[in-house]
Amino acid sequence: MSGYRRPTLLVSDSVLIYAVRYAIGRKTYAVGDVCQSVVENKQRLDTKTIKCIMRDIYIAKDLGSDIDKQHWQELIEYLQYELMERETKSVQ
Repeated sequence: MSGYRRPTLLVSDSVLIYAVRYAIGRKTYAVGDVCQSVVENKQRLDTKTIKCIMRDIYIAKDLGSDIDKQHWQELIEYLQYELMERETKSVQ
């Protein structure tokens, strides 16, 4: 199916935190799905939740395979940018 894109699933903050914690270190395709779900729900996440997700990734002893580590690193960078954008908007 060329060009197939799964629909965005709106998920609560706590479920996303649970999913991130479950996926860290699992060495499975679920890591990409979890990271994508966090990105798709970023507008709804409060700053506290974003920081919690980032902290969970930072303190993890094992992030999984090399591709999993790449997903987590990209998510961290994305969330850092999101926090920076929020800070900029709140200052204006």
